[in-house]
Amino acid sequence: MRKVLKLLRRNRPYIIAALAAVVIATTLTSAMAYRAAEVISESETLYSLTQVTDLSYRVGVKPSVIYDNASWVGPGKPLYTRLVEYINITYSHWTQEVVGDLVSENGTYSVTMEVSSGKGWSKTVTIIPPTQYSNEFSGTVTLRLASLLKLIDRLEQETGLSSSTYTITIGVATDSTMILREAGEVSNKYTASAIVEIRLGEGRMSVKTEGERSEVSKDITSTRQNKFRVLGAEIPVTDLRKYSVIALATSMVTLIAATAYPRKGTGAVDRKYRDIIINGRPKWVSTLPVVEVSTLADLANLARNSGKPIVRDERDEGELSIKTYTLLDGGVVYVHKEVQPKRN
Repeated sequence: MRKVLKLLRRNRPYIIAALAAVVIATTLTSAMAYRAAEVISESETLYSLTQVTDLSYRVGVKPSVIYDNASWVGPGKPLYTRLVEYINITYSHWTQEVVGDLVSENGTYSVTMEVSSGKGWSKTVTIIPPTQYSNEFSGTVTLRLASLLKLIDRLEQETGLSSSTYTITIGVATDSTMILREAGEVSNKYTASAIVEIRLGEGRMSVKTEGERSEVSKDITSTRQNKFRVLGAEIPVTDLRKYSVIALATSMVTLIAATAYPRKGTGAVDRKYRDIIINGRPKWVSTLPVVEVSTLADLANLARNSGKPIVRDERDEGELSIKTYTLLDGGVVYVHKEVQPKRN
């Protein structure tokens, strides 16, 4: 046991440094463990589909100089009510498969026309009633301007309200059911619109198509226990928190004990005077007078009064342990000795 203590004393600075490193490491590990989530959520896309209804148009016009005698014009051309004969609005629907195995798609589509004025009234007319389709559909709706103007004139007469601007909205509504291999049955409803604006006061009109992309998707969220890899082993965060706190407490207690543990030979009495005691082998001229001091306390008082340190030396002689405390002051050597049986 004595040899072990001597070994510990000799390597004390290295032991304290190692323990301090362990305290720092366990503190960082504990902080990391308590900041980390116990459970990690992971999201996986079960399916993701995009249904598309595309709209386009072209306008039939009377032969004129402004249109270079063409019979129809496309988007981007100015439109005049005196020259427009009809508007063809073409629609087409399909489904883009992004993620998921689409087996089939069935449903219905319908086409309606709503006429509204700036005065607040509106009238909806069904052009194509709900019609069955499979996977995709397409078609064309023809709006004849003369018929539209007659309908507007009749509505004005019935309501007694007139407006300089009228809006005609063509809506293509889709009500679909898709069958996916993994997800099963998925339903979706959406509407694409084409808007025709007639400005009677200016004699002009415009057409704007708003195709629609409707996304249908579903994610599956799963959870798993969060783990950290430590020294090649995966440890759950909950366990790592416990282990790191235990390791931190143990290393801190050990560090405190190692720091507070007395240096060689500094027992309870020595610690009382550790501010004036140093370890070593005293050297003095043998001709100097030597004065025996009965107590360490008396020798300590002499040391404090003189400002000189006490040199402490410990040696074993046979079965005895001899501690010698020496103070050299003013050409006089003051000595206090303590003799005790040697500890095994």
